[in-house]
Amino acid sequence: MRLELVLLAFALAPWTLQTPAGQEQTPQPFPLSDSAVASGLDVAITGAWQLQNIESTAIPLFPGDLIGYALFHDGYMSLEIHGVSQVGLDDSDGEFFQTGFHRYSFDGRGGMETYSMIGVSNLTEDEDVLFLPAGDRRKFKVTCLNERLTLERSDGLRLVFKKLGKLPFPGAVEQVDAFGRPVKSATDVVAPPGGKQQ
Repeated sequence: MRLELVLLAFALAPWTLQTPAGQEQTPQPFPLSDSAVASGLDVAITGAWQLQNIESTAIPLFPGDLIGYALFHDGYMSLEIHGVSQVGLDDSDGEFFQTGFHRYSFDGRGGMETYSMIGVSNLTEDEDVLFLPAGDRRKFKVTCLNERLTLERSDGLRLVFKKLGKLPFPGAVEQVDAFGRPVKSATDVVAPPGGKQQ
């Protein structure tokens, strides 16, 4: 009877591999839920981004003649891109633009769906201005790593952005001393009563 109880105790006891003496056990990663992954990506993408590159099978582009920005915040995305294509019509210099305001949502598996609220573009055959329909949905594969954001669509469009940090407003750069205290310019220094500046 004792032997049966001992065998039953071994069978029911939780089984763990013993780590050899002197070795530390490395923790095993655990998969995050889709909602946790989506939440992490939403935090990482929040902010302002500057377009670095576009790859498109539909539009051959001059690499240097391209500018664009995207802003992501609380499920809303604003995007504006201006550029010059290598192939323009006879009466055109190939300038193009696209702008829009969208909603976005992550699926937790590296995918993002956008929902157009308003937008305009001239990416048409005749380069006419086209108002983009509200409710238009697009899907992207998203990679956000080391202040670099890549959005890829299944049709071959690839947008690469770099994150813009907290930048001072142009012309409003404040000088600071070694301790981080604001330094007053010579015009800001007021002479004390008696006439001499300190």
